[in-house]
Parts: sequence; C-alpha cells; structure tokens
Amino acid sequence: MSGGPQSSDWREPARPVRDGTGVTAVDLCDFTDRTPLASPNPPVIRSLSVGDLLSIILVKGPPTVVEARNGQGQTAGSITSTMLAQLTECLQGGRQYVAEVISIHGGTCIVEVRPK
Repeated sequence: MSGGPQSSDWREPARPVRDGTGVTAVDLCDFTDRTPLASPNPPVIRSLSVGDLLSIILVKGPPTVVEARNGQGQTAGSITSTMLAQLTECLQGGRQYVAEVISIHGGTCIVEVRPK
C-alpha cells in the first residue's frame, strides 16, 4: 500500500484511443461518473431498483438540462455532477449515455453515468 495521499476522485480516467496513425489520443467522452440524481421525482424513484438502467437525455433550454429517464420516458431526476459540462458537450456531439441505479435510500438515488 502506498504511503502517499489518497485521492477522493474515484472516477475512471479517460481511456486512450488509437487514431490509426499510431498516435494515441484521449477520448474525453469515454468516462463514468457516480452522482446523486438532483430534483428526484419521488413516484419514479419509488419504481426503480438497483441495477436499473436509465436513459440520459439532453433537454435543450434555456436552461439546458441533462435528465435521467426510465424506460417509460419519465424523468427520475437530473444530472448536476462536476462532469456536467463535459457530459453536455459529449451529448451535443451525438454520444449516448445510460445511468445505472447504484443505490436508493429514501428519496436519494445514486447513479453511475457511462457511455451506452
């Protein structure tokens, strides 16, 4: 075990991508982020179970919002994590994401956002 300081940032680093020329670039849209849903919708949260997958949808504003929706298109809550700007940019570029329900405690729902 290392004696150095431990990072509290648990997110996976961006993964390198080969571009065919032998040069390795970093795909900034290939990340995972664990975050609580903001403004959770209680009836939808009550219908969820750990392991459920939610669609991540960009709702153009103003303001632009990133929502997590169940299979019936109902909004479970919104994504407001520190990765929101990057996630929004990637969604605007056509990337797709899902959010897996990691835990539910009362009205708090923790999800892990990742590429679809």
